[in-house]
Amino acid sequence: MDKSNEKIIVKTIIVQWVIIFIGMTLIACKQKSGENPIEKPSKLIKSIMESVHDPIENGGELENQSTIRDGSLMIKFSFSPKGVLLAKSTFDSKGNLEGKTIYKYTAAGDTLETLRYSLNESLISRWINKFDLHHRLVESREVNESGKTIGQKIVEVNNNSTTTVITYSQVRGNLVKIMESHIDEINRCVKNIYFSNEKMIREDSISYDDRGNKIETDEFFPLKMKKRITQFKYDSQNNIIEQIVLNDNLLITDRIVANYDKNNNVIETLTYGVMGKLEKRLRHTYQYNEASHWTKRFTFEDGNPALITIHRVEYY
Repeated sequence: MDKSNEKIIVKTIIVQWVIIFIGMTLIACKQKSGENPIEKPSKLIKSIMESVHDPIENGGELENQSTIRDGSLMIKFSFSPKGVLLAKSTFDSKGNLEGKTIYKYTAAGDTLETLRYSLNESLISRWINKFDLHHRLVESREVNESGKTIGQKIVEVNNNSTTTVITYSQVRGNLVKIMESHIDEINRCVKNIYFSNEKMIREDSISYDDRGNKIETDEFFPLKMKKRITQFKYDSQNNIIEQIVLNDNLLITDRIVANYDKNNNVIETLTYGVMGKLEKRLRHTYQYNEASHWTKRFTFEDGNPALITIHRVEYY
């Protein structure tokens, strides 16, 4: 498969996971705990190990290669009995740990600490958060393995119950401003401003529907004086069914449409180009276990086998 086809596949997979990333973005703004980002379990899921493989045909049957796809990693998500994400681990093709992130929460579900570990399980850094009685972030800092501050979030509470979060990161030994986030009165991130070398390089404005779904992101790049708008549409189950990208002239440069089955798993993704011409069609079929959680997903590009994703599910 050439690189352009791989790019389309990766972009389409992003559509399936974009709800997860949106949720995690809101978690980053609110520092709240997240529910199981993969499924709503009927049985209590303890962990899910995900790996991506190239497909092979064996006696007319489609199977996955035993080794994972080149350039990919195995990812393991671990959950509490309530479905709260406790840890995320990545492994290489031999099963060796590449890195691990552990999440700790308050009794109210706010993210108290986020700890990152390296491949030898030594601590790289930890984010430590504090919240007010309304679960709004009031203080956050990142420290390295020796306890030195290498990142910081300064929270300013405004008169209209909104907050401004300014993020600093260590650059050449100094803490410099890299991001400014604006949180509305109901704890939604509505604007992000990014900085580099003390200059604004990007500004994102975010709007939501009544159900809390992100419906539009307006991106502005001041150094190039360029704009980009991304719009999202959802079905009644809050699945993203359409994503449209518009340029400065409000012309559609990219459009992706997704269809889902009754289990809210994406079964088809259609990618359209600038002129509205269908460029790629990805179709997904699933195998399920006795608990109705999918354990294997087959992805077909324009009718041809493209990849197989495996979920190894462990229950409480």
